[in-house]
Amino acid sequence: MEAEREKIKRAQNTVQILVKTILSTDSTLIMNEATKALKVFSKHPEVIHLLWKDGALIQILNEKFITGADPMSQENFLETLASACKYPQYREILARHEKVVEILLMQIKSMSHRVTLFALKILRLLAQDLQSLELLQQGHQLRLINQLIYAFNWLFHKHKEARPEDDSAQTNRIFREIAKTFQYILLHYDLLQRQMGVSAGKDDDDDMERMAAMNLLVTHNARSMDNNEVENNLVVTLVNLGRATTDVATMLNAAKSLAHMTEVLHCNSVVASPQAMEFMMTMLKDTKTVRNHREGCRYFANLSYYKQYINALIDMKITAYMLGTIEQDNQHDDVDAIKYSVIALANLSCHPNFMTETQKAAKGDIT
Repeated sequence: MEAEREKIKRAQNTVQILVKTILSTDSTLIMNEATKALKVFSKHPEVIHLLWKDGALIQILNEKFITGADPMSQENFLETLASACKYPQYREILARHEKVVEILLMQIKSMSHRVTLFALKILRLLAQDLQSLELLQQGHQLRLINQLIYAFNWLFHKHKEARPEDDSAQTNRIFREIAKTFQYILLHYDLLQRQMGVSAGKDDDDDMERMAAMNLLVTHNARSMDNNEVENNLVVTLVNLGRATTDVATMLNAAKSLAHMTEVLHCNSVVASPQAMEFMMTMLKDTKTVRNHREGCRYFANLSYYKQYINALIDMKITAYMLGTIEQDNQHDDVDAIKYSVIALANLSCHPNFMTETQKAAKGDIT
């Protein structure tokens, strides 16, 4: 027991020396080695707790990250910070540091893909918690969503222009972090709608009168239009994100996000665009990957509630795929997929061509 306490004490002394070195050095080489060592030590919970107790991580981020660290040191430090973000109590503290959040958002545009990757990982970990998510979004400004949309578009076009021999593994990992963060955001779609000011469909009359008296109505309407555009861009980004990669986790999280958006009444019409339906049809057909198939079933079951989409769903032979889901023996243990299929068939049964189009899908149609 005594030996263990002595070991912990030595480790604490070493960590404190590393922190002082990072804060005081102007040498790139020393900074690299010190941040690398700190990254290794941060794998131990005791070290993380010590760094937070002393406020060292926030201090390094504020004082040295932007002006005093090279990309390799930034990468090492962000990986250390990501280890700390596995603890809910530290995520909440970090999300309340506005300057720290701004620094993290700036790293989305970093020339180093690994710096971008770990910055996005930290933002994804913070977005798990509802309170932190509200802070990251900055209310109606929808800061995090806008930055994620920018990150995907920037990296997607950069990746397309890269040489064929360039390794795409890093880009796929970044896309996976973006997709997962979107999924956390849209898991709380009701919060997003409140932030966009459309949750209730109309503003409260008293609020409207107050805003009109203060000459704020025009500004409010302009903001609503801007937020609608953001939501449209979000849907387009999710579809492009799912189609830009063969990574199963990225595709699944993009599909989950789109399915989340169909869970509410009067969902955004862009969610049912031909491009979105085409991507979700790919998920629906993928019966070998149960979770992909389930999200496809959920998406089309939710769309089947809307009269304006019934013709399109019938033309796509959605009924055949839903019937196939129910009939396939290997799907009988996926209760949710069967439930969504039954709901879709019930909703679409009002169409005059329901019986003629509800035929078993050809074997080649379902993978």
